[in-house]
Amino acid sequence: MKHTKQKNKETNISIFFENMKTNRKVKLSIAIIFFILAFILTFISSIPQRYDLEVGQVASEDIIAPRKIVNTSLTNSLKDQAVSQTPNVYDYIPGTKESVEANLNKLFKEITNIKEKDLTDENIKIYNSKSGIDLTKETYQALIKQDMASVKSIQKDILSLLDNLYKDEVISDSMNTYYKKINKHYTASSFNHEVSEALKEVVKNSLKANMVLNEDATNQAKLNAKNAVEDITYEPGEVIIKKGDIITQNQINVLKEGSLIRSGIFDDYNSIIGIAAMLLFLMLVYILYLRTFHKDIFYNNKMLALISCQFLLMIVLAQLASLFNIYLIPVSIMSMTLCILLSPRIAINTNVFMVLFLSVALDINTEAIVFLLLSGFVGILYMQRVQERSKIYKAAIIVSAANMIIVLIYSILRNTLGMSMVYNIMYAGINGILSGVVSMGMMLFGEYIFNILTPFKLLELSSPTNELMRKLITGAPGTYHHCLLVGNLAQEACSEIGANGLLARVGAYYHDIGKCEKPLFFSENQQHGNNPHDHLDPNVSVRIIKNHVSDGVYLANKYRLPREIIDFIKTHHGDALIQFFYYKEKSRGVEPDIKTYSYDGPKPTTIETSVVLLADGVEAAVKSLDTGNKEAIRAMIDKIVSSKIAAHQLDNSPLKMKDIDVIKKTFFRVLTGVYHERVQYPEQEKSINTTK
Repeated sequence: MKHTKQKNKETNISIFFENMKTNRKVKLSIAIIFFILAFILTFISSIPQRYDLEVGQVASEDIIAPRKIVNTSLTNSLKDQAVSQTPNVYDYIPGTKESVEANLNKLFKEITNIKEKDLTDENIKIYNSKSGIDLTKETYQALIKQDMASVKSIQKDILSLLDNLYKDEVISDSMNTYYKKINKHYTASSFNHEVSEALKEVVKNSLKANMVLNEDATNQAKLNAKNAVEDITYEPGEVIIKKGDIITQNQINVLKEGSLIRSGIFDDYNSIIGIAAMLLFLMLVYILYLRTFHKDIFYNNKMLALISCQFLLMIVLAQLASLFNIYLIPVSIMSMTLCILLSPRIAINTNVFMVLFLSVALDINTEAIVFLLLSGFVGILYMQRVQERSKIYKAAIIVSAANMIIVLIYSILRNTLGMSMVYNIMYAGINGILSGVVSMGMMLFGEYIFNILTPFKLLELSSPTNELMRKLITGAPGTYHHCLLVGNLAQEACSEIGANGLLARVGAYYHDIGKCEKPLFFSENQQHGNNPHDHLDPNVSVRIIKNHVSDGVYLANKYRLPREIIDFIKTHHGDALIQFFYYKEKSRGVEPDIKTYSYDGPKPTTIETSVVLLADGVEAAVKSLDTGNKEAIRAMIDKIVSSKIAAHQLDNSPLKMKDIDVIKKTFFRVLTGVYHERVQYPEQEKSINTTK
């Protein structure tokens, strides 16, 4: 049966990139277009309107903040004020007064025994050590000249003065205040000048603070007070200077902080050069990264166009989000989308490049950079396990919760607990929800515009309710059962060697879809031993058998199956010889044309299609065995796999020999579970013996 060509209904963009998949000019065009658009979008947000203004000038228009601007000078002034108003923290030392009085008592007890001749430098050190009060020779001389009554009077006066000083506590960093009180007291006393000077020294040197400055606690208290002062900011859209206002120095400072004051004719030129250089450098590094680690993407212009679109979308969304709050930037959209459309690995690294770009383009701080990186990573970690569209909403909730936790942790670390923290957490939560919703749309965009096969699409194709699958189930039930078994074999084997098990399973479900056209010409659909091929020439039979591949491709195109699934249909036999009919024709004394009796190919070029080719042959061969003996199954698996290798069907496959060993072991494990030996029960044995 000859079919007219039925092209898969794909978008013009997808068809264009399929036709120009590796064209270097197309690749260069994508890079140039991306650079121009990214530069324009970045330039628009990065280069604000600048003004020629001076202090005292009357504003001729409202000047509005294009983005968040921090009034650094006013903020720093308020922080300094908060620090200066924060009192010091002191530790109370109990028993200080009693210790000082004890030292004075020791001193005056020693005074009565000291003679003039004893006042050597060595002895003075000893006296000072005993009393704990450092005094000079002159002070000792003034004291030992006094009689006992005078000494008692002096001692009493000093203790009375100390009582007075310790009433309000003695603070360590205010000792000069107490020294002034001591000087004032003895200047007005009745003691002569020599004694007064001596007593000043005695009291000053004996006085100890009972409230000692705790520097660590004080510094922490001042730091807390400083951090408690929130930045004085102008949010995007807020008026900095109203029309008709007389411009102040503070307003000029704010405009300078926001780069809104024109300082020279080269202001914008410097920004233009800087943005262009930064963008070119990041593009170069990213291109080299793709060429080194993701050659399949680097040489696929469709994938490059997809990534470029994602980048441009994120630049626009980031600029819009930054007008409200930096934690609203939904970088997870790109991460989650690329994780599903391409791979988790490319999503992780692209997320890093995107955040680096935004950090420069939007001038965001370190905290926001870490937040954006972690937010993207969380989305990827969950999305790599998602295979149903409904689970994306769960991913959005997880990203939202993670975002809020990240912001909360940062707020605790920075001790910035307050309303700003509440707003930041709220925006971070909204970010996660929006990321999930928008990424859902972006995945649909990627599936439709770029014709990318996603896990969601694969699961939809594997459903028995799928129209083409229903055709297989009802039209060729034996083939359907065979496809299910091949799908299970292929999925298990691919999962074991790190390939895409879901793709292999769905590809296996459709690999024999062409048999729907003439189901009774294939043994699995025949009943009661009726085989139409018994009445046909081998050359007719072989055409029917071969045509199930082209019929399958026709049906796949008619029902708009993805190209990746069609590849399974085309390659599941490679260009293998159809041996039964070849040797049947040869037995008639005719030398058949090998090409006529072989499948048209092509041979499989991916791991998944290669595994399905092996699984197809192995399942059919093992099913033909009359026994479920494990060794017989193992021998058949080895025979079929070896014959495929010997027939060069895997020459274009990326499979390695160690992969093939794993595949054979997996096939054996699955097939021995399906075709195991049956236990003969006594009733069955009796029935069998009766019939003999």
